[in-house]
Amino acid sequence: MKKTIILILSISLLLSSVIFPVHAADVPDAEYILETSDGTKVIQLKDGGKITITTTDYVDDSIVTRAATANTTGKSREVKYTNNSGDVEWVYTLSAVFSYTPGVSSTCTNATYSEEIYDSSWHFSDGAATRSGNTAYGVGTFKHKVLFITTATYNIDISLTCDTYGNVN
Repeated sequence: MKKTIILILSISLLLSSVIFPVHAADVPDAEYILETSDGTKVIQLKDGGKITITTTDYVDDSIVTRAATANTTGKSREVKYTNNSGDVEWVYTLSAVFSYTPGVSSTCTNATYSEEIYDSSWHFSDGAATRSGNTAYGVGTFKHKVLFITTATYNIDISLTCDTYGNVN
């Protein structure tokens, strides 16, 4: 009897644990995806929640310091999860600084990430920000847990790339 209960609980846990990458095309429970004219992506989820991905300007002291000697730009890409009541539950942000020589080359000189959790049933792990060439990469994992059971997982895997004219996408 005890083994049967453990087996049923294990199967239930396996079936209820859902993993969702945040790439808009890869979210299996997306009802629809909307992209606005400013590049913001809104992924409406079947449960009424949504994931919003926005890109904004980023300015830190390193940009101001280098501005006099080189062409620099900074951008941040934010991934925000909002539940079906409209409450923000977590936010992941990748920020990067790029130097470029117009028409010749560009390089990512700094990449950082931050995460904020607004609902204590979410947990964050495996966060990192790296850079290679003209691209910054951000990764991390948000897990929703109820009574020590993971009910949803969102794997963050985003990037920012700068062209040789300082345009970042």
